[in-house]
Amino acid sequence: APAKSSWVNGMATAYAILALVSLICAAMALWPRTDGPKNSMIYFGCVVKGRCEDYVGDFKNKGDDFFLLDLAEQVYRNAQIAAKKISFVSTAMKVAFAGSLFWAVAVALLVMPK
Repeated sequence: APAKSSWVNGMATAYAILALVSLICAAMALWPRTDGPKNSMIYFGCVVKGRCEDYVGDFKNKGDDFFLLDLAEQVYRNAQIAAKKISFVSTAMKVAFAGSLFWAVAVALLVMPK
């Protein structure tokens, strides 16, 4: 019986560690990424810095080239953020699946007759 108990404890510990790693990865995927450019007319962090009237006035004075560049930079940055978040989700799912195997073995050991 002690040998079986140590196996169950080992499997349960492995599961708990992998579950924690999976949870951390999932949290990292949800964590907001708010680092953005300093002078964007599109990025929300820049838009809300001043008064609405000032923003509208600045917006009207910018040219098409400025907006195309600003938009392209925002699209690229958002793609970087999405790629990082997808990587965290993928890792979380793989680790959670691996952990579930340890959990299944622990449960099987607990319900197996002596």
